[in-house]
Formats: sequence, C-alpha cells, structure tokens
Amino acid sequence: MRSIYTTFFALLLVVKAMAATNDSISHWGYGLSVSPSKTIVMDSWQKEWQKDKNNFSIDATVMRQWLPSDSSAYARDYNYPSLSISAKYAFNHGVTMHRPAKPKRRRGGEADYDSRLGNSLSLYATFTRTIYRNRKFDFDYSLSFGGAYSKTKYNPYDNIDNELVGSHLSIHFGAGVHATYHPVPDWGIRVGAEYWHISNGAMARPNKGANFFGPSVGVVYTPYYETLLKKETAAKEKFHPYFFANVAFAVGAKTLHEDWNKSYYSSTPDDELYYRTDFPVYATLAWQVDGMYRYARRWASGVGVDLFYGHYAKRVAEMEGPTSKYRHSPWSVGVAAKHEVYFGNLVCQIGIGYYLHREMGRFAKDVEKPYYERVGVSYCFDKLGGMRLGFNIKAHFTKADYTELLLTMPIRLSKK
Repeated sequence: MRSIYTTFFALLLVVKAMAATNDSISHWGYGLSVSPSKTIVMDSWQKEWQKDKNNFSIDATVMRQWLPSDSSAYARDYNYPSLSISAKYAFNHGVTMHRPAKPKRRRGGEADYDSRLGNSLSLYATFTRTIYRNRKFDFDYSLSFGGAYSKTKYNPYDNIDNELVGSHLSIHFGAGVHATYHPVPDWGIRVGAEYWHISNGAMARPNKGANFFGPSVGVVYTPYYETLLKKETAAKEKFHPYFFANVAFAVGAKTLHEDWNKSYYSSTPDDELYYRTDFPVYATLAWQVDGMYRYARRWASGVGVDLFYGHYAKRVAEMEGPTSKYRHSPWSVGVAAKHEVYFGNLVCQIGIGYYLHREMGRFAKDVEKPYYERVGVSYCFDKLGGMRLGFNIKAHFTKADYTELLLTMPIRLSKK
C-alpha cells in the first residue's frame, strides 16, 4: 500500500509541474484520480467461480477544453466539453477466481490454487460533457474508448480459472458521472462513480471480460474555468434537420465460444484444442441499410435492417455432430433501432437489434439472447462525400460476439 501512495504523490507532483509550465495554454488541463472498485458479476456462471472482487486504480489525465471563444457550433451545443487522454493503472491482483469441483464442469477437477486477474494498463480517450457549472461546482458525465494491456491472462497451468481476460491486449470502455468542487477556479476536487470494462472483443478466448464499478476521487487543474463562466457573445448557428440513409459494409473476426468449451471441458490430449491458449479466428461479414433522421446537430435516430454472414457455422455444425437437433446457417437477419451521436467528424454509432432469423446451433439458441447490440466509433471524411470508417463491437447482452471494421456511406434524402 505504501508504494501506491508513493506513486500517487509522485504523479501529483508531475501533474502540478506540467500545469505550472503550461499556464499560458488556457485550453489545457490535467487531472489525477484514484478509484477503489469491485468486479461486477454478470451472470450465474461467473457467480459460481468469482471469489474476491476488489481492485484499485490510479488514473492520470491530460484534458483539452473547448472554450466560448472557440468558433465551434458543436462545442456550444455540448456546453463546452473536453476531450482527454488518460492512462489508468489498475491493481487487479485482489480479483481472484476459483471454480469448485462439480461433475463435468472442467476436465481434471478443481484447481488447488486461486486464479488471479492480474494488473492492467489502459490508454484511452474520454469525451466529457458538463451538464451544469457555476463558480464553485460543476457536474458532468463521460464516455471513454481505448485499449488495455494485461500482463497476466488465462493459462491452463497456473491461472486456469481466469475466464475474464484471455489475451494480453484488450479493448477498454468506460463511463462515469462526476461532481467537482472548485475552492479556487484553477483547481478542483472531483468525486464520481465509474464503470469500466476490458475484454478482447471475442478475438481470443476466454472472453467473459472484466467489469468494474466504484467511486473515484481526484484533483483537476483547470486554468480555463473562469473563462467557461463567461456568457456567450456569438450567435448560435442554426441547424436544419434532415432525413438520410446509411448503407454500410463490415468485415470482422472472432473466435468461437464452442471451441473454448471443447478445450476447457471435453477435449482429450490427442485433440487439437486440448488446453489450448490460442484459438482459430473466423471471418465475419455484415451489411446494413438504415433510415435515419438527424433532428439535431448532435443526434440522429432511426431503424435499420442488418444482414450477417459467418462461415463458421460449418465449424459449429461439425462440433455438434450429425445428431444435433439444431440447425446451422451462416446467415442471420435482424431489425434494429439505431442512434448516432456527433461531434465534428467523430460519430458514435449505437444499435439495439432483434433477430428475425438466426440458426447458429445450440449455443446461439440456448445461451445467446434473441437480441444483440452494436456499439462503435467512426471518423467522417468530408472530402469523400461524408464516408465514414470505424469499428464496432457486436455483442449479446454485453458479451462480445465479434469485432468488426465498418465502412458507412450516408446518403442525404431531404434538402435543407
């Protein structure tokens, strides 16, 4: 614990030194926070083997703040938000797992040790929007995307029950709400509640993912805060709503839960999947057509049809065998509610869908829900007619199905 406090105060001195050398750059701020969190148990399977749940993280942040003097209609619409880059180091060795001995639960029976999650380092970008601010207080919410590295991951030798993290590299997602008290304008004491998640997006197995929630407390250096309190002088730019269509194509990759189950529960030493730590990766394809209405500069909503193709259906059929009572088709079709959030050339796309047709074998029928989610971020290229390039995570009730690269072409249907 002493090393944690030493690290915290050392980082605080670094942040203070950086702030002192950048007083003239009024757009930049810095922050440092700590968060004691607990692992969230997501389902009955995790409840069976999740043991200790405590972790502790330190987060260092560099913020770029939009100000009233900036000629940005998006910044005005979002009440002058900030975009930051953060590094989070999480002490996760307090998160342990131990699967009890049960018939057919794992080949070889119960391990004689506790498996551990292991520490992780995340590097991610955060969009923070302030809902309300006055001279002493401000309240905000934030959304984060990035990557994470975990030195310790699943292995069948001394970490066999770590089903949370199955690869060194993961995707980081986070969300939070915060309240900041400013004893003086340049400095604030921030408290909040944080949720964050790391998983490999089904690019490796196991892939249950680690989910955390807990309070946070920290300090922020905000040399621009008094400027944010000044009233706007520029007139707001009017936005004209319009209808448009999204036509998109995606290519993705995934590993199979069925491969993992066979390796973990029923393979034998002569099987290619026996105690495997790297699994075959299968390609996915997807097409979508959406009808959308952009009713504000920040938002658009609509509905769409999603078509999915996964040739791995053949592999699932092979593992289930010729006597399986389930059908196996590479094609799936769904209808989904779509929502997009805009800030400049950045677009966050969200979809919640329901399968009209999906026949992917026993696991898809018995374990997956009939609905799915797709969440991702894209960048809009104005010189290419607004074409967007980005990525999505497709999931079933927060459990990743696969990760995909997405190419979207918006087609405007109505004039200004």
